[in-house]
Amino acid sequence: MRSRRFIATRRLPIRCHSESGKGVRRSSPLPPPGSLDGCITIAHHPASHYDEGDDYEKVSRYYVSQLAYLATRLNEMPEGEGTVLDNSCLMFVNNMWSGSKHDSSKVPLLLAGGLGGSLETGRVLDFTNSGDDNRKLCSLYLSLMDRMDVKLPQFGDSDVRLAGL
Repeated sequence: MRSRRFIATRRLPIRCHSESGKGVRRSSPLPPPGSLDGCITIAHHPASHYDEGDDYEKVSRYYVSQLAYLATRLNEMPEGEGTVLDNSCLMFVNNMWSGSKHDSSKVPLLLAGGLGGSLETGRVLDFTNSGDDNRKLCSLYLSLMDRMDVKLPQFGDSDVRLAGL
């Protein structure tokens, strides 16, 4: 049996403002739109509310460059008959399609790595017209966990695996 590695990363938010029950206070010290000065993590939230602007593109390019860097490094590390990336699965996901519209009807998601040969790579899968019950993120998570020999009858709001993965 091939070794399977699951690399989970967590981005810890830097709390730089106070929140009331009604959302972020107006006195928030976050940088204004049009300014990326300071920490990229702090700049992410205000830029995401103006997701058609240059700042959002800069922040997004930064995060994608970090994913590319990590994937490249893992692909350079031999492991067994392949590389660490071949035996891993990196997930890059945003919880909204558009931050300015707070639209979560679809989400951009990228998987990198072959997960020990259990994921077919080099494909684009579009579940936009599959219906809500056939494109749940929790179904994707169940499918990925199955491939890591973590068998669960359900996860979150799903008890079915994502078809076509």
